[in-house]
Amino acid sequence: AASDVYKRQASLLGNKSSASNWKRAGHASCIISATKVIVLGGKTSTLDEKEGQSIQIISNVGVFNIDTMKWSELITKGQCGLREGHAACPAREKLILFGGTSFNPSKGGFKHLYGPGVQNDDLIYHNDVFMLDFETMQWHQPPQIGSVPAPMKGCTLCCTDDGRHMWLFGGFNGTVASNEVNVLE
Repeated sequence: AASDVYKRQASLLGNKSSASNWKRAGHASCIISATKVIVLGGKTSTLDEKEGQSIQIISNVGVFNIDTMKWSELITKGQCGLREGHAACPAREKLILFGGTSFNPSKGGFKHLYGPGVQNDDLIYHNDVFMLDFETMQWHQPPQIGSVPAPMKGCTLCCTDDGRHMWLFGGFNGTVASNEVNVLE
């Protein structure tokens, strides 16, 4: 059955990939070629006996090569900012990124200690768009014209085959979940 193949592959990938510096949650990932998966941003945590749990937002961009089962880091120019909970999709030799959250610098910056949960005022919700050009490896922020989607984390972003339209669905704005569908051109 098809589900058996997927279960076996997931187990195999999990056992062969041992790069601990790629442990993360709240990241975005996309298939960018027949053999490569790109992973960007997210958060990771460390546990210190005195300080407790430390959550860090990550800004690096990694590529997992399915053929070699190895990670490599993409060296990019410019930045899209530290964030987690963002959405991304590939579109015509570019990677498009939308939204997500980052820690409020007035609440301890990007290394923030907390207990069971993050309070809404600890986070900054974003509604910006960034593009990574795979030819130049340069991040840039295109101008946003017209109606701009609300700041969100946890939304999904899909692109049409021709790369001209991106469909943004759902997300969480810090108070409620959304069922809005936005089209970005």
